[in-house]
Amino acid sequence: MTSKLRRSSTKKATLRFTSLATGLLLAGQAICGFAQSRVWTPTSAPNRPWTSMAVSADGSRVVAVAGGSQGPYPQIVGQIHTSTNSGITWDVTSAPTASWNGVASSSDGRRLAAVIAFGTIYTSTNFGVTWTATTAPIAHWQSIASSGDGMKLIAVEGCILPACDSSTAAIYTSADGGATWTPRISVYTTFSVASSADGNHLAAASGGITISTNAGATWALSGAPYTGYQAVASSWDGNRLVAVYSGRSIVTSADGGSTWTQSNSPGSGWWSVCSSANGSTLLAGVSYGPDSIYSSSDSGATWIANSAPTSVQWKALASSADGNKLFAAINNGGIYTYQSAPALTITGSNNHSVVSWPASATGYALQQNPHLPPANWVTVTNIPISDGIKKEVTIPQTVESMFFRLINF
Repeated sequence: MTSKLRRSSTKKATLRFTSLATGLLLAGQAICGFAQSRVWTPTSAPNRPWTSMAVSADGSRVVAVAGGSQGPYPQIVGQIHTSTNSGITWDVTSAPTASWNGVASSSDGRRLAAVIAFGTIYTSTNFGVTWTATTAPIAHWQSIASSGDGMKLIAVEGCILPACDSSTAAIYTSADGGATWTPRISVYTTFSVASSADGNHLAAASGGITISTNAGATWALSGAPYTGYQAVASSWDGNRLVAVYSGRSIVTSADGGSTWTQSNSPGSGWWSVCSSANGSTLLAGVSYGPDSIYSSSDSGATWIANSAPTSVQWKALASSADGNKLFAAINNGGIYTYQSAPALTITGSNNHSVVSWPASATGYALQQNPHLPPANWVTVTNIPISDGIKKEVTIPQTVESMFFRLINF
């Protein structure tokens, strides 16, 4: 499958991938097109009691944890698995078998942090090869989130063990990659936390949504409807938030939590949610019932049902920065993935063509041809520059027109 693009002037053109799903776009005109169905594909990950996932910005490195708990007790134990090829293959890490309840990743996937439902917090600085127990207290840890560089962490516990008195529940933050931890505020039954890329804008989901704009130093209850939220996710800048609760609703905010909008989401029994870097692509998963995964490409204004297994608990969701590589895990099931067809964008600059495409589009090569017929395509040898969201190549314009395509190899 390929994407063919034409560049004959300095006017910007965005042209899309060729497939039976999306059709061919040439010079901005659709020659043929079909409605694209978002169909999820199972990966080779084993069936486990998956509880949480995290992914690098480009979608290549994935980490998934299994275990958790049903209430304070009993413990359900599992392991930490990683993938370096977007879920094609998986490896079990050296982390101990435990009741893992949450995991977070830096944008490059190098720094990882994971919480145990009945234990402490572990970190890794080498893509999950080795793990170290931190000085965080032994507690019933619920969730963890990370800044883009992996140095600022936020985690929430439901109670300090062994007494497990819920009055001791609190949010903790770390500014040194998990080496030391600072208790911030007492909270009650907080299930999920989220962080902006700089680690300054934080959100915690419990009965309401609590917000911090100074890396956890101070907190304030947002204007979100007060109910039982299961999960919260944030855009990289912290302005766009999305939260789900087990009832029939998803709420979103476009101003860092100051105001909220209740979306007209069709599903029910929401359990998990994730967001792309800019907050435009969202996923929400249900806990059993006839529904499965719903997605939004307009920051939650509208939602569509995806083709994924039903009557299961979609416990964990994760997205690459550009929202083109998506991952979903079933509690006591497998891990699924969906990859959008990559789109090429071409702009002109000083007699050069600047060609870019999503950084998550791995396994593709850029080719060029001064003519549209299928013969004589040449692979571009320029090494792309990546910022984690897009890959970009600058090519001198030596002919009047040039076609470009991405080809899967």
